[in-house]
Amino acid sequence: MIERTASNRLTARDQRGFYGDLEDAGLRPDVETKIRRAEINGPLAERLGIPQGTETVVRSRRMKGDGQLLQTAVTYLHPDLVAQVPQLGELDTGSGGMYARMEEAGHKLRQQDRVSARVPDADFQETFGIAGDVAVVVIDRITRGTDDQVLEITEIAAPADRQVFVYDL
Repeated sequence: MIERTASNRLTARDQRGFYGDLEDAGLRPDVETKIRRAEINGPLAERLGIPQGTETVVRSRRMKGDGQLLQTAVTYLHPDLVAQVPQLGELDTGSGGMYARMEEAGHKLRQQDRVSARVPDADFQETFGIAGDVAVVVIDRITRGTDDQVLEITEIAAPADRQVFVYDL
């Protein structure tokens, strides 16, 4: 079981978050990233604080450790942030990842994770290769900048039998 430490996300180091957790566990990360531009509507647009139908960058990732799929993550970036930090729309966001780029742009980051679990539907079972009795942890993450503006929303799904999420308070 891999330990995923929340403090790794915003700690300044070359490998943060998922990459830092896997580095700490001695595993080789493999992340497949797809980037697209999409119009954002509904509650997601409201949570980002943008008008319905606004186009922005969406980063979709399949994140593996030593070949095993550990999580999927879809990040919706605020269009003003993408204009400020165009590298967020590229495959390689550089050392420290997207949070390091946000900090370099002058944002003091704070995050909120809403964590829940659910019985996997057929799509989750197929994606992760799990049985119906393995819970899927779902994390809805909001990252805000210095001015309390929502910078990004990330939706994460992860099989509960492969990792434990640690939140230090």
